[in-house]
Amino acid sequence: YPVPKLTSITVDSLNPNYSAVDGVLFNKSKSVLYRYPSSKAVTSYLIPSTVTTINDSAFANANLTSITIPGTVSTIKYYAFSGSKLTTMYASPTLTSMLSFKTAGPLPIFLKTPKPIPRSLIR
Repeated sequence: YPVPKLTSITVDSLNPNYSAVDGVLFNKSKSVLYRYPSSKAVTSYLIPSTVTTINDSAFANANLTSITIPGTVSTIKYYAFSGSKLTTMYASPTLTSMLSFKTAGPLPIFLKTPKPIPRSLIR
């Protein structure tokens, strides 16, 4: 869900459930990426290798044009990249077998390295 003008997320270090790194919201162990601020000025992002799950709408309406998803990611939830400005996604070959890769409407993503996800899997 879009949050206009959200550029950064901050979490108290004593919070038992959540954490933030460079303004991005994660669970405490940084295995789940919950939210990338939609108005963050950075146009490319490398998801940390601790992440195994990208949550629903995590990058919705983000200003990102390029993202790198490490091989540690095994789950991408619904609408993770809906409304984003992504044009390039660097992804592990393991993502090609993920059928839960969901977006809202057509997504102009050109996948690189080493094997692109077939457009038929992007729905």
